[in-house]
Amino acid sequence: MNKVMLIGHLGDEVKMHYFEGGNCIGRFPLATNETYTNRQTGERVTNTDWHNIVVRNKAAEISPEPANSNTSTTIFKVKIPLNAVK
Repeated sequence: MNKVMLIGHLGDEVKMHYFEGGNCIGRFPLATNETYTNRQTGERVTNTDWHNIVVRNKAAEISPEPANSNTSTTIFKVKIPLNAVK
């Protein structure tokens, strides 16, 4: 498995879904930013990408609940199977 670490701002609260048998999943949006300087214009450019994060079971239970989603920053380690990367 490959591992990915995303550092970003939470876009909304974690939406939890519980299933019979005790399993659960949590879903939330996470925004990541890339900032660079355009060599031709000297202008500073910022690009924002949104990621829809889904975590299961124990990881879902410890997912953050921000007091203010606009200022909360969190770190998540997401495991992605090698065959899922294209």
